[in-house]
Amino acid sequence: MLPKLKIRDTDICHITLEEVMCNELIEQASDDYISILKTVTNIHVDSNTSGSTLLECKLDTFESQLLKLKSMNFKVAVIWAEGSWPTDPDIDIEIRKTVQEWNKVNWGCAGHILDRNNNPQFHHQCIIINLEKFTHVSNDIGLYE
Repeated sequence: MLPKLKIRDTDICHITLEEVMCNELIEQASDDYISILKTVTNIHVDSNTSGSTLLECKLDTFESQLLKLKSMNFKVAVIWAEGSWPTDPDIDIEIRKTVQEWNKVNWGCAGHILDRNNNPQFHHQCIIINLEKFTHVSNDIGLYE
């Protein structure tokens, strides 16, 4: 199944993945619980953002989808992990303000980074990717812990 792209704004695209991003959920949660988290995440991403959305993107097409968004002149992609979602309808305004500040320096992506024994990993919340600087996804690292 193709991911569902809804274009509402071409600055920001909020993305959820079809695959489970959080290893802890794979190891500890039931499929039903994971399904509920994914559904609630998708609902909140769709209803609490004013930017475009790409829901249920397959991991094997993730890089090509980001490159397509870049070619459509999107500025940033926000990747949401299951169980984490926006609650403030003004989140896109705040993302735009923050990105304007970050654009004063050279940046590629941002998120909550944890230090796991000198092995930095993104925490399973959201990651903001600067599509203007994006070139590829490294397969050597996972997206989340």
